[in-house]
Amino acid sequence: MKTVFEIILVGFIIILSLPILIIFYFIDLFKSNQNSQQTFVEKYSNNLKELEGKSFFCYNNRKDSKNYIEKNLISFLPKNVEIIYLNGKEIDSSFDKEFISQAFYNFEEYQRFPHLFKIKNGQIEEKSINNSFYNWMNLNHSKNILMDQIHLFIK
Repeated sequence: MKTVFEIILVGFIIILSLPILIIFYFIDLFKSNQNSQQTFVEKYSNNLKELEGKSFFCYNNRKDSKNYIEKNLISFLPKNVEIIYLNGKEIDSSFDKEFISQAFYNFEEYQRFPHLFKIKNGQIEEKSINNSFYNWMNLNHSKNILMDQIHLFIK
């Protein structure tokens, strides 16, 4: 009789403590998520500091332009411009891919690739050169117009 009572008592305590355990689980999960988010923000901020002053040329695997960019444009870019290639959703870069992905996500002037961005005073500045590039590639507009835009942005 005493054993049955003890089993019922333990079961009752377990049933009563389950909601408390669930609440603590979600509190811990929330705190862990906040720490993870804070870590990402800190990491992003550190990347901005480390890459201060760098300029980037970004292009993707669009069939009609990839080879043209690689053959006719990349070698003419200023030497201090870093190249970022987006192969589908995969970022091909020597830089932190999570940082680059977030930078892409934050673009405000995005109008398709190719695209330029630079880090200045801890902020990302960006510019679409899509229109100028395709005018040069498809309509035989002067390459100088595109190169002037690139050089002006990088300065």
